[in-house]
Amino acid sequence: MKNTNFGKPLSRLIIMVAICMLSLHAMAYDFFYTYQGKKLYYTITSSNTVEVTYYRHPQNNNNFVSGDVVIPSSVTNNGTTYSVTSIGASAFQSCIGLTSVTIPNSITSIGDSAFADCSGLTSVTIGNSVTSIGGLAFYNCSSLTSITIGNSVTSIGASAFQSCSGLTSVTIPNSVTSIGDSAFQSCSGLISVTIPNSVTSIGNFAFDSCSSLTSVTIPNSVTSIGEWAFAWCSGLISVTIPNSVTSIGVGVFVDCSGLTSVTIPNSVTSIADWAFLNCSSLTSIVSNAVVPPVIGIFVFPYFNTCNVIVPCGSLEAYTSSQWNDYFPSRIEEDCSSTLQEVESTREFVVYPNPASGFITVEFEALQEHSLLRIADLGGRVIKTFDLSAGTESVRLDLRDLPSGVYTLMIGNTTKKLIVE
Repeated sequence: MKNTNFGKPLSRLIIMVAICMLSLHAMAYDFFYTYQGKKLYYTITSSNTVEVTYYRHPQNNNNFVSGDVVIPSSVTNNGTTYSVTSIGASAFQSCIGLTSVTIPNSITSIGDSAFADCSGLTSVTIGNSVTSIGGLAFYNCSSLTSITIGNSVTSIGASAFQSCSGLTSVTIPNSVTSIGDSAFQSCSGLISVTIPNSVTSIGNFAFDSCSSLTSVTIPNSVTSIGEWAFAWCSGLISVTIPNSVTSIGVGVFVDCSGLTSVTIPNSVTSIADWAFLNCSSLTSIVSNAVVPPVIGIFVFPYFNTCNVIVPCGSLEAYTSSQWNDYFPSRIEEDCSSTLQEVESTREFVVYPNPASGFITVEFEALQEHSLLRIADLGGRVIKTFDLSAGTESVRLDLRDLPSGVYTLMIGNTTKKLIVE
């Protein structure tokens, strides 16, 4: 006999699921409020403020909010006025008809994916009270051409502006300390970016595939540049890495085919795999590191004509390291100037002078690594000595120098030295 009861458990399950879904909708928001003709839903928080929750009616997902939206700083429900302090996760996600949004100063946070996939959004003004922009907050807002980030924002979340292909410029305020992973990845129209001195870290893939980016200044506050941070930025022409950076990560500038020159500071001790691979236009690398940075595999393009300039006295160290594998016979030292030397106005004392063997040079304690050079009367540097930070005096062996008159140099300060 056919069992006519088998459908009853299934019917009960469907009813239970429907009830749960209705319950979730009921819990997702507390009330709606219409402002300037736009109905938005709000959730009351534990601090008795409200969060913008929905952009559409929970029972009619096709009822998207569109046009220009101004979020009010406060709303009233049942006689109680609430301050609007946050925009919830996915609050306006996929509102393709949304063209602009004004966020009031009462808002302190913008949730994850809050405006993701709002392809018609052209402008956003973020109030000065916002302290954080969540991950994917403006992901794939392809029509967004400019954005004003308030002066209270301290962090830009992962993928916050990823794939905003219409974005041409962005100014990051001095309040920001970190730029998250993939924050501006694939912003193919981005031409310029200003990174303030407050930023200490740039996340992985942060500006990856920003193909229109021609230049970037990385401030001295940055201590960490994430992996692949500027990879595939084919329009990037030159880059100077600040003295605060100690290592250059994996693939940071890989496939920056327009990159012609790079300056590596003395602070860098290592360069990871693929860091400058396929940078086919490189013609000049200036490494100010006295000790050659340890380099990984496929760091630079092979079979290139790029020249490498290294500090005076460091030629042998570079040519006997892995650097020579990439740049055979193309490494040369620059003895016309020095990096981080004693200030030109600083005086020093040399004794005995004239000398026949050893001399002592005394000066104020050095704040940074410096170089002391001895040149002949023709200006050719024949001896170079490293001076570590904190050094106050050094004793030099000159017994191998022929008798004659020499010039001893620290920075732009010189002393005549007579060797008998």
